[in-house]
Order: sequence, then structure tokens, then C-alpha cells
Amino acid sequence: MTGVPDRYVLLAVSVVIVMILTIVVASPRSASDSGMGEEEIVGVVFDIKESAKGYTFTLEDTSGAGRRCYFPEMPVDDGVYAVTGEVSEDGMMFFVRQMRLLA
Repeated sequence: MTGVPDRYVLLAVSVVIVMILTIVVASPRSASDSGMGEEEIVGVVFDIKESAKGYTFTLEDTSGAGRRCYFPEMPVDDGVYAVTGEVSEDGMMFFVRQMRLLA
């Protein structure tokens, strides 16, 4: 009878390990969470505002999601751009490194 509780303990520990590994390996991460850095977005620029050191604007991508962006140079209103850059640590602003006017 001494072996029966040991099997259940081993089984419980195995289940816990499998659950932890599943959570760690399968959890989705965004570029900002993993520190992977740059991404490229294509979209339409609107709502341009001048700031002290550049311009903030909204970029609506092909899925319809709007993202607030910052770039030192003024973009064309309603212009279609391909932008490359990084998301801020808090995820509120996309810092554009490069902008390319498509249309």
C-alpha cells in the first residue's frame, strides 16, 4: 500500500508540469511583449497633429484598426503609407522610423 500514494503524487506533479509548459509555450505574445522590435504596417494617415518635436497621426491599417503614430516629418493627410517602426513600452504609440508614401 505504500506505492499507491506515490503514484497519485507523481501523476499530480506531471499534470501540473504539463499545464505550466502549455501556458508558457502556447501563450501568444505581441512584438512589444517579446521585445522583438520592428514591424511594418500599411495604412491610411489621418488626424495629423503637430507636436513639439514632430507630428502625431492616426494610421488605419488594412484590417480597419487605428494606431496612433509619431514621426518627425509631416505626412500627407489621407495618404497611403508603408511605415516601419516600434511600439512604445506602454503600447499606446507607434514610433515610426521610416515612412514610404504609396499613394
